[in-house]
Amino acid sequence: MPLPISLRSIFAANLIALLLLAVVLAVDVNAVSALLFPLIVSASENAFGIFANFVWVHMAVVLLGSVFSFCAVFATVGALMSVLPYSAFRRLSSYFRALLIAYFVALLLTSFAVPPLLKDLPNSSIRFLPPVWFLGLCQLLRGRTTEVLSQMGHIAMDATLVTATLGIAIYAVAYRRCFLQIPETADVIPSASRNRSTWLFRLADRALLPTSFQRAAYRFTIYTMLRSDRQGLVFGGFMAFGFALASQLLFSAFRGSQLHAAAVPDVLAIPLALAYCAILGMRFAFDIPAELRANWIFRFAGDPHANDCPGLAQKVILGPVLACSTILVLPAYGLLWGWKTGIVHAVVVALCSLLLVRILVRGYRKIPFTCSYPPFAQSAVVVVLLYVLGFFVFVVGVSHLEPWIIAYPITSAVTFLGLVLLTALLRRLYREENVEATNDVVFDEASAAGFELLDLRKGG
Repeated sequence: MPLPISLRSIFAANLIALLLLAVVLAVDVNAVSALLFPLIVSASENAFGIFANFVWVHMAVVLLGSVFSFCAVFATVGALMSVLPYSAFRRLSSYFRALLIAYFVALLLTSFAVPPLLKDLPNSSIRFLPPVWFLGLCQLLRGRTTEVLSQMGHIAMDATLVTATLGIAIYAVAYRRCFLQIPETADVIPSASRNRSTWLFRLADRALLPTSFQRAAYRFTIYTMLRSDRQGLVFGGFMAFGFALASQLLFSAFRGSQLHAAAVPDVLAIPLALAYCAILGMRFAFDIPAELRANWIFRFAGDPHANDCPGLAQKVILGPVLACSTILVLPAYGLLWGWKTGIVHAVVVALCSLLLVRILVRGYRKIPFTCSYPPFAQSAVVVVLLYVLGFFVFVVGVSHLEPWIIAYPITSAVTFLGLVLLTALLRRLYREENVEATNDVVFDEASAAGFELLDLRKGG
């Protein structure tokens, strides 16, 4: 604003930059598939013209689909910015974008269910899905379409033109209305003058947070997760993946309106999948710094040698997970299969969540959101594979074991207590060998050395 540049010039520059970004992203995302997919499809054809025709049709359709998606989200967010007060928009935008992420991930993971429904067009509800419109456009450009798919293709072209026009118009209105209010500071939303959740923190202080460090860091962690865009969107992405998996499990469990007996583990796996994604999402978000310049208060006031970070992280993660397992899982499965099943299933979800959290926070030496980004580790691929393996153990394995636990709860409880006692005994015996070299709280993540120098000295 202090620069001698007109608002119209700034608006035009920002709009052109956004449009260029949309085009670059569309080309970058679809460049490989625009060549490989036609190559695979037309591999049995000897004529190069068929491959070339498939390439330009596929490229045109996926680019138009990307432009439509970009403009649709752009117009929707701009409409919210134009209608809502700016302070309300900043509070709601993170949640709305998390819902958009959930929608797109669910759309991707449930795409396998769309092809069988194409034969029911135009009476099927999938006629409202934009990917079906662009499928019709692809077939229309290739000259291999039906009357229904031809209509879908024309809808795709009209929708792209309308969303592009609306996106530019709504962006102009929103930009002019909110330009003077855009803060050039961190992306953390300011809190309201009166906090309605104070009583929840007081309850947590009495029940869960015995030290002043845990009370301060717990509030900081919860507020950051709720107000910061980066952490909220990362957690929203994990939860979107969890909801998509839960939807697939629920979809596969029913044949029509009836639940078939072989799908009982799939229904039991739904809360386990949601809990697994929620725990991993929060643990992953903890490593994303909010504002490193603001961590001075923890450096100054905290005791770096009194590492209480694992307990803090465990309580932050387990709070919402255990609350949902008690409030949602217990009544839902109690009404579905009886209260015995509901209680056992809620206890299993809670215990498995506790075990997973304790594994993930073992050796944790950071206050969430206050440490610099961890360096890329060569074992990142191994960690991803472990997460996938953990999903099969935590969700698939436990859900298939749970019918036996429900049938024999006393035997299962005795077995579990025995395993707990054995684990505690082993930890006590080998505690000295597993002690960390240092237990101090860290605020600057250092990369591991590529090689170690042995401190060998000549005797004498």
